[in-house]
Formats: sequence, structure tokens, C-alpha cells
Amino acid sequence: MNKKTVIEIIFTHGAIVLSLVFFILLYINKVNPAMHFIGANESNVLLFLLCIFTFVNGIRLAVALHRRRMDEYKAAIEKKREESDEFVLKK
Repeated sequence: MNKKTVIEIIFTHGAIVLSLVFFILLYINKVNPAMHFIGANESNVLLFLLCIFTFVNGIRLAVALHRRRMDEYKAAIEKKREESDEFVLKK
């Protein structure tokens, strides 16, 4: 596995795990608000990490979608060019 793949795996799985942790913390905080799970310093650190992981995943997805769109656009242009070359050759 290359370095990029490992980083993508870490950020993707980290965002999923931290999201589940926050769902649990929100539920526990709803059941027992006296525990202050959401207001604790530890939960603020986890929330900060979740924001970073989610931001990186969003940027990575936006770049991947842009690359896919550009590849499809280039393929369509190449196909039109080949079709026009075939048309010229037939004449």
C-alpha cells in the first residue's frame, strides 16, 4: 500500500469512528445530562479531530469527483475527434 492510500484509509475510518463516538456521547448526554459528556475537554478534542477528518475527506472527494469529470470530458473530446477523423477519411 502506498502512503496516499494509508492516509485515505486513516481519515475515512477515523471520521466514521468519531461520528459513531459522538452519536453515543450525544445519546448518553441526553439520558444523563449531569455527566456533561459533550461539554468536557476530551469531547472538544474529539470534535476537533472529527472536523479535521471530515474536512480532509470532503476535499479528497471533491478532488476525486473533479478528476473523474475531467477524465470523462477528455474522453468525450477524444471520441468526437476520432469520429470527425473517421468522417474525413470516408470522404
